[in-house]
Amino acid sequence: MTNKAGGKTTAQHCTECNQLRHDREAARQSGDLSKVSDCTVLLTRHKQEHTDPSR
Repeated sequence: MTNKAGGKTTAQHCTECNQLRHDREAARQSGDLSKVSDCTVLLTRHKQEHTDPSR
């Protein structure tokens, strides 16, 4: 995953990571534990893109 300048986008500055964290917290607050789990899995998979140079 690269930014417009061609550099790596860090997980803390990634729009998709931020959205998944937001969705997970909203699900937690509403008691939707299934969605919390789904968001956690998606976030973990997505974060691998930040650390795996082959992606």
